Amino acid sequence: MDHYQQVEDAWGDKKELASQPVPKDKAIDIALTVYLFMFGKPFIGKVKLTSGRRYTWIRRGTLVVNPNFEQTHASGWRALVHDLSHYGHSRLHPKNNNHGRIHAEFEAEIAKYVVKKYLNS
Repeated sequence: MDHYQQVEDAWGDKKELASQPVPKDKAIDIALTVYLFMFGKPFIGKVKLTSGRRYTWIRRGTLVVNPNFEQTHASGWRALVHDLSHYGHSRLHPKNNNHGRIHAEFEAEIAKYVVKKYLNS
């Protein structure tokens, strides 16, 4: 099984919705909640919304959130989860392949969490 098939499967019947933009008025709270889910502690630092070709990431202590980033393989909710999963994985598993099985499992966990908490309502 392709490692990333489990990420695709994690979105379940919400695949189409997951490609839609994250609501701007909720994007920061959602990103902070995902951060808390990944690390088990809240993010300490500045947080700001961005747009255009800037992806969601932590830069110089600021969590920059793009609710509508479009990549070739992901956009909207998917892109937010994908980007944050790479950030989290790189911090939690710094010596691990960033596109391997462990990252795919981590991203799938986050996608399931986001579906359950935000997309199933």
